[in-house]
Amino acid sequence: MSLDAAYKSPWLNEELEILQGAVRKFYEREFLPHSERWDEQGSVDRDAWLKAGEAGILCASIKEEYGGGGGTFAHEMVIAEEQSRIGISGFGNSVHSGIVAHYIQSYGTEEQKRKWLPKM
Repeated sequence: MSLDAAYKSPWLNEELEILQGAVRKFYEREFLPHSERWDEQGSVDRDAWLKAGEAGILCASIKEEYGGGGGTFAHEMVIAEEQSRIGISGFGNSVHSGIVAHYIQSYGTEEQKRKWLPKM
């Protein structure tokens, strides 16, 4: 089930609305045309992950010094909402960016942070 395109989260500010529009266009252009194939193959292509990283969709709330977007949890939620809105289920960005990357940022050594986070 996907979110209604007219739905607007009450906590969105102007910056987050700009992000929302950019992420929506990215998902429509880069993910939607491939979603059926990804469902059939059981995984999202690596190229899609690379494109998402280039577009700033990955690790949006990780500190910039570690290669992240320097945003907040709200940035991650805008990205997750847009993924839900378009109905892409196999792209595990919420786990990747919202959980795994934060464990490394919070509990990793400085060496681990500098080694792994920029690659995520």
